Parts: sequence; structure tokens; C-alpha cells
Amino acid sequence: MLPRDLLSRFYCIQGKYGAACYQDCPVKCENSLCKKEIGNCFQCTGNFDGDKCNICKDGFYGLNCVSLCPCHCFNKSCDINSGKCNYGCKINYSGDKCCVQSNNCIDCSSDTECQKCKSGYYSKLCKKKCPVDCLDSCDISTGVCSDCITNHFGPFCNLKCSENCYASRSSATHNCASSDGTCMFGCKQGFFGLYCNETCSSLCIDTLCRQESGICMKGCTSSKDDQICLLSLGKPKDVSDSKSTTTTNIILATLLAVTSTALCILILKKLIKKIRSAIRQINATAIQSPFQNLQNEEVIAVTELDNIAYEIIGKKQGASEHTYDTISPSAQNRTVSYGDTEYMNLKI
Repeated sequence: MLPRDLLSRFYCIQGKYGAACYQDCPVKCENSLCKKEIGNCFQCTGNFDGDKCNICKDGFYGLNCVSLCPCHCFNKSCDINSGKCNYGCKINYSGDKCCVQSNNCIDCSSDTECQKCKSGYYSKLCKKKCPVDCLDSCDISTGVCSDCITNHFGPFCNLKCSENCYASRSSATHNCASSDGTCMFGCKQGFFGLYCNETCSSLCIDTLCRQESGICMKGCTSSKDDQICLLSLGKPKDVSDSKSTTTTNIILATLLAVTSTALCILILKKLIKKIRSAIRQINATAIQSPFQNLQNEEVIAVTELDNIAYEIIGKKQGASEHTYDTISPSAQNRTVSYGDTEYMNLKI
């Protein structure tokens, strides 16, 4: 048996390669065995192929190389990740996976159906032709046109724009909308309406009327009471005029509302100020009333005391009656005594 250091010159342990046997063999090598020098697999697992076992055998694709390539791929070779044919299709087949037997498919949705056809074709097998007036392509399921050629409209572009539509200056631009046929650049003289299929009134000057309403643009030749002859200051009444009037009315109403609100707030403030002033006056009066009552009581007490003094003086002088309005001169500067107490001096 050869020594280990001698064996390592020619072989590495399982799963390793390189001069020092430090590198890993490709994961799809059979039994993880690969050549020591460059790491090429001796054999691959499953349907893998190649020196490093990193591609699929012819006819297989996918992460684990278990999916079969489309059977109509040329040489049965397809991309390992997507399954798209590497070298095109067999004769009379088309699509990135050669899914349908025609030359009209571009992208396949499966191995047997198409999801995108060449311009002018539709259906899962791309064998039906789009309507002749479609511009470019149509829906793959319904055949509805994505757009129409000039002066045609409708789902299948089988309807023509009105001859009364005003023509575009560019020949490449549609005169009417491809979806519903409404005239895009107005009507020819004498016609109005979305499709320019209505005739302006004979009362209109030069038979000119507005496309939206039919109202005469230059006024009328006779009666001014007709609805189509509505004018404003000598000019035709336009929708924009009514919109302007409506906008003005809204602005005026808003200003009126704001002014009214401000006036109400001002009046309310003044009313509150007056109420507060009245409350302060009532409080001041309530505070002064007890002092006034006390002063009145003192005056009444003094008056009663004066009357008692007058009565005492009258008794001392022997007067039978005494009026409290006057006092005799002899009573002036006299000291009044009640018992042994000096009561008061009265000076009149």
C-alpha cells in the first residue's frame, strides 16, 4: 500500500481537489468525486451534464434538470432556466418555446398555447386575423382592436367617423375618438353635436352654431325669442358665460355670509359689554345701600334724641305743650340736667 503523502500527490479525499486538496468538487459530481488537478467530474448525477455538471443533458431543463424541453425545439435544446428553445423551432412551429403549429406566435404561455401573436393575428394558436381596420394589433382573446386606423372607430374599428367632423391638419391624427366616434376638432359649418350629426338652425347667421349646444354663434336673422338665439350684450351666450355668472354669484354669496357673520359678532360683543357694565353698576349699588341705611338710621336716632331733649326742657320751664319746630330764646345756651347728670347744651 502506498504511503498517504504519496497518494496525496495523485488523489484527494472525496469531495476535494487541487494541489493541496482544499477546494470542493462541484455539487453535481457523482459521489462528489472529481479530478485532482482541475476539478472536472468523472460522472454527473441525474440529467446533469458538462465537465462541471452545471448544464442539463439535451432535452431537459430546470433547477434539477427534470423538466423536458419542448418537443418542437430544434435539436431538443433549450435554456436550462426558462426552457426557451436555444436554436429555434422545427419547421412550421413558432414561439419562444415552439408551442404552436404556425408562424404567427412570438411568446408562449405554455408548451401548447401562445400569449403574444404577431401583429394582425390573435387567438391561442394565433391563427385568426385581427379586423382589417385595426391599427397594429388586437386583443389575443377577443380580437378587439387596441387602436383604429384614421377616421375609424368602435371595438373592431368597423365604423367610420362622421363626414361632418372637422378634419385635423395632420393626416396621421384621427378626426374622431377611436373609442366612441365623437368629433375631436369640432364640426364643419352648419352642423353641431358630439358626432356633428345635427344641423344648425336656419335662423343662425351664416348657419354657424356651437358644437355643444347648437346656439347661434353670430346671432339670428329674425326672431330673437328662439332659444337658440340667446345673446348677452350683443354676443352669443356661451356656456363659459353662465359658468362665470355662477362663479360670481357664489363669490358674492360667500362675501355676504362673511359680512353678516362679522356684523353679528360685533353686535354680540357690544351687547355683552353693556350687560357687563350693568352688572358692575348693580354690584356697586348693592355695596353702597347698607352704608346709606346706616346713615339714615343715625339721623333718625339724633332727631328722636332732640325731641326727648325738647320735652325735658319744656317740663323744666313748666310749659304745658311744646312744639318741636322752634325753641324759645331763653332756652338758648342752657344746660339741661336729668337728675345729677349734665345731658347736653343746645344752641339754636
